[in-house]
This record gives sequence, C-alpha cells and structure tokens, in this order.
Amino acid sequence: MAQKLFLEKEYESTSLNDVVAALGVAKGTVYHYFASKEALLDAVVENMTEQYLSKVRSKALGMKATSLEKLQALIKAMNVSSDWKHTLENLHRSGNMGLHLRLLALSVKKLAPLLAEIIEQGCEEGVFTTKHPLAAAEFYLAGAQYLSDRGIYPWSDDELKRRANAFPSLFDQLLGASPGTLKSIL
Repeated sequence: MAQKLFLEKEYESTSLNDVVAALGVAKGTVYHYFASKEALLDAVVENMTEQYLSKVRSKALGMKATSLEKLQALIKAMNVSSDWKHTLENLHRSGNMGLHLRLLALSVKKLAPLLAEIIEQGCEEGVFTTKHPLAAAEFYLAGAQYLSDRGIYPWSDDELKRRANAFPSLFDQLLGASPGTLKSIL
C-alpha cells in the first residue's frame, strides 16, 4: 500500500498518516514496524528492488551459456520499460526523486554482483581481461542507468542516442574486450 501511495501520490506528498488511513490500521501499528517515513521508504525501495531482481534473475540467470549469451540475456531482462511503464512514469515525477534515486542506487548495488559473475566467466573464457569485474559491473550499471534516465536528467533524444551508440565501445574498453565485441549485445 505504501508503495502505491508513494508512486501515485508522490513520496514527498505522502504522510505516514496517509499510509495509516489507507491501511485502515492504528497509527501505532505502522510505527511499530517503521520508526519514520524514511524507514518505510527504505522498505518500499527494498521491496521494489526485489521485485525487479526476481524478474531479472528468472530471465537471465541459471542458463548454461557463454558469457556473451548470458550478458545479452541479462541486459534484455534489465529493460523493464514495457512491463513497468506506469511505475516508471510515476518514478519520474518530481515528488518521487528521492524514491527514484534510492531505487536506482539499490538496483546497481544488487545487480552488480550478478553482472560481475558473468564478467568473471568472460575472463575465464578469454573474452574479457579486466582485473576488476565487480567494479566494472558497478561502473557500467551506474553509467547506463543514470546517464540514460530521463527521470534524472532531461536528456534530448540526440543525447540519449549518442550515449546508446557509445555504450558498447565503452563497455568493451572497461572489460578489456576486443573492439566490437559488445556491439551486437548492447
């Protein structure tokens, strides 16, 4: 319920009293579990991130494939723009900036180890040569998520296209892959 209120009414405009009223419980019940609105926000962000990761894991992990095939599946699974269109529209509202930024940060933190495993496999296969798989995963995810999100920056179509065109080459360099390795994946 809090997630729905935060998204639709906006986090900044939603009070704990709004949450209490929507749940139809005593005020003390909410305060028993959450000491503050910010603590409730943290729980909502954790829940939303787990929903997202569950989708990503189910579509991209556990498959017997090359690192490049796994990377392609992971990148495809990370794109939730069609499944979460309404959620993304609400996240991009100004009163949800704090919620949005926390969600992006936690997503990077939790996705990075998954991506790092794929990068490590790629190093074992001789496709990548990076000595820092986890850091490479963190840099890629943070860059891809923050620098392509119109909810964070008001990028023009041309600016987004320029970044999208640069990502494969930059990721090749970050991972120590041969030029053009990731062009068909990203």
